Amino acid sequence: MGNRYIHKILLSSNFYFYEYYLIGMKIQKQTQCNDIKFKHGLNKDIINNSKIIDTKEIEKIFERQFSIDTKFDSNKPNAICTFLTSHLFHLLSQKYKEFTAKPPRIRSFHPKELITPQKQSFCLKDSQLVMKKEPPFEMRSIFYNEPQSLEFLNDIIETQYNHGERSSNHFLSEHIHEWLHNIHIDSIYKRFGYGGNCVYGRMKYPERNSTISGINIIKNLEIQKLDNKEKEITKDILGTYSTKSNNEYFEIFAEAFTQIICKSIDKDCLSFKQNPIEILKKYPKDFKKILLKIFNFE
Repeated sequence: MGNRYIHKILLSSNFYFYEYYLIGMKIQKQTQCNDIKFKHGLNKDIINNSKIIDTKEIEKIFERQFSIDTKFDSNKPNAICTFLTSHLFHLLSQKYKEFTAKPPRIRSFHPKELITPQKQSFCLKDSQLVMKKEPPFEMRSIFYNEPQSLEFLNDIIETQYNHGERSSNHFLSEHIHEWLHNIHIDSIYKRFGYGGNCVYGRMKYPERNSTISGINIIKNLEIQKLDNKEKEITKDILGTYSTKSNNEYFEIFAEAFTQIICKSIDKDCLSFKQNPIEILKKYPKDFKKILLKIFNFE
């Protein structure tokens, strides 16, 4: 084994616990995930933790505790970002009963592994073939592009934020953004039923007594556009990314909630200083009208 680290992660009812072992011998005292601090955003403690984690152990935790099938392909930055993101959403669901949906599968990918190559992370709205060597993935599965390092990921996010493109400069913002797509899609299917061809989708989201199915709601939302005035209001608050896409309604939802979640994270521990919904209530009236329009699928 040489000097290989074995990283064991245990989950209690409220906190994740980290224990590090070197050839079976404990080398560092047990610490709570709440000891991780977000002061100054990405910091040395988080970077150091990311370098010694065992991605296979994290995959096992996701499967055992959340029934989420994950493969990080040894990409430690994606593994720790996904792990911390899942913890934040776990806290939101436990503390505020908000944002409860979990993606069925998560993959760390290199563009060449995809049937249709692309560089950006994404979340599936419907089940489909995605990777060359794997069967179709269920709707709401998340795919994270592989960053070279946490510092590299942080620099990209910081640059995008400084250029007025994204709604937050938190280093977890991209991972939170994709998790929110999963939540948005889940909420649509729960409300309207699935109505598509995937057997998994039909079983998970049975038909509802509605005039239109969830899959058709999603197809309609993909082509909806804000008017020019609404776009300017949205750009001022969320940045340009949310209004550049063919999926404006989905991107505005994800960017808005990414912003309020990141603003609500306590800088002194891995928790929340307030319910993100309280920040949502403080948005300008004109922007809240736009969000309401999106929430009502108008």
